Amino acid sequence: MTVSGPRSGKHGVVYAYVWDSIEQAYEENACGLAQVRNWNLNILGQVETRVHSASWGGPERYPGIEDFNVTVEGFGAFPCATFPGYYANLYLFAGPDDGVAGHDGVAYNLDVICDSLTLTWNWEPTRSLMWSAVFSSTGCLEMESENTWILDESTECYDRMCGLLLAYRNACAGSGGATPIDGVTNATLTFTCNNQTAMNSSMDCCTYRTPGGLTDWTLDITQQEDYYTFLNTELYEFLLYNTVSTYWDLQWGILDNVSNIRVDRETGAIKTKTYNIKMNGRACCGSAVAQIGQILNPDGTQMWPEEIDTP
Repeated sequence: MTVSGPRSGKHGVVYAYVWDSIEQAYEENACGLAQVRNWNLNILGQVETRVHSASWGGPERYPGIEDFNVTVEGFGAFPCATFPGYYANLYLFAGPDDGVAGHDGVAYNLDVICDSLTLTWNWEPTRSLMWSAVFSSTGCLEMESENTWILDESTECYDRMCGLLLAYRNACAGSGGATPIDGVTNATLTFTCNNQTAMNSSMDCCTYRTPGGLTDWTLDITQQEDYYTFLNTELYEFLLYNTVSTYWDLQWGILDNVSNIRVDRETGAIKTKTYNIKMNGRACCGSAVAQIGQILNPDGTQMWPEEIDTP
């Protein structure tokens, strides 16, 4: 068994791609998840426990079905190849096992499906836009020693948080301009898909998953403002800026509730409240014809609904 001893995680990198071979992905379509802060892999054995008359009051355990999940966190607005319900192949490079840049190290080659993607805007305290993506297995885990040095060669530069804004417009009020949301301290946008787990006799004791039937999102906005910006009787389009000129476009959201309306008499802290908003993918604006909404990422790509090829 090879032993590395304690090593820093400073060389860790994540690549995502959909090709069958690492070499082809590197040469043609490798997609480095840029500006990764950290990644966390959990390998789950799901051991079966049996207690019976022949085990003499102790447990008898058998190897279970292999499963794993991964969380990757980074800076920016949209990690490549990542959206709930999307398949990907993740290549997690932990860095050289001797601590020398360019040398071999442990790597994990994982077939996964994305379960959730969370984006966080923080004005208090002011921090850069951040994302967190959660993946689950859709196949067997492979561990290997990688002899190709991998670097994050991304060139993106992001705007500072104090130059960004969140905006909205009423879904049923025509195509007028968007209104900035005043007094926002932080906002959290979470996309999810109810992916389905498959385990059967053809799957070599590994766990597989397929995209679920529901793409959804929630948006929590904390605001320093006494008066209400949103009503639970209206539908809204949300424009969430990741740069001064590009944004996530969410059509549409509905106010679910307002939580944590806080007045602190003891310290005199600034009053706050949080809007809890949920996706509404189909709008009826006093018309017999319903409109289907959209999720557009900052480069204008339609993430939902799925594009349909018509013959």
